[in-house]
Amino acid sequence: MRMIAAAAVLASASCGPGIGPLLYYYAPQTREYEFERIVPVAVHSDPPGATIGTADGTVIGRAPMILEDKVHVRRTRHSHSTGLAVLGCIADSIIGFSAIGYSVNHPQSRLADAVGFIGFGQIVGCLELGLAKLINSMVEPIQLADHTPTLFSTPDRTEDRVIPRSIDLMARWDGLASAHATVALPATRMVTLRIPRRYSFDEALVLWAETAPPPWPAETLYRVGSAYRNLAHQGVPGASARAIDFLTRYLNSRGAVEHVAEARRALEELDRPENPAR
Repeated sequence: MRMIAAAAVLASASCGPGIGPLLYYYAPQTREYEFERIVPVAVHSDPPGATIGTADGTVIGRAPMILEDKVHVRRTRHSHSTGLAVLGCIADSIIGFSAIGYSVNHPQSRLADAVGFIGFGQIVGCLELGLAKLINSMVEPIQLADHTPTLFSTPDRTEDRVIPRSIDLMARWDGLASAHATVALPATRMVTLRIPRRYSFDEALVLWAETAPPPWPAETLYRVGSAYRNLAHQGVPGASARAIDFLTRYLNSRGAVEHVAEARRALEELDRPENPAR
């Protein structure tokens, strides 16, 4: 019995505020894991309306657009362990009640009084920790909604490290030209792919037509259709279909008077199976 009492005296004197609170506040646990995060990138082209794709030829969309890609995030979470606190408080209870019992059995000893006071403090420390956790569990939903810190607790700490990556983008405008850009994620949130070249009159005209707001007069429909027809003869992909579309719209418009015969001949030429522009 004397050995147990002596052990209680030494443990009480050394533990002070209690093993449970010490383990909870000063022995945090660390957990690391990875997850994916969506990063939006605004993609523009100059001139506007270019077809955007990746380096391997996969078409993403048409500029301007929002490209959403993923980056990996490595998260390190530092949190307090309730399990360690429970184990510590069990040890505190054993030591504390032993110390109080030693103090009761030695009423005339000042050392026993001190040991009993320390043992009582260890039990109270665990009770205070348990009460704080109970209060937090009740008020935490309200405080999270109000974005206010949780009462009576040390907040957990989370560290995120984004693993950077890059993607190669390519812009094409009706096969007339292309531009390339490397987008660094997550640093880049906006990119403009500029097609560096000088355009012929026909190319400039069809570029203007893609950005000019409708409705267009009949003369404009005919001129744009003729420009696409010339580009189709040069082997530009997609130009033949665009020429047929604009020339047909010209013939169906109310203002189609002056170039009706030329437009019909052009459509017949574009519709021929042996036409090299098809």
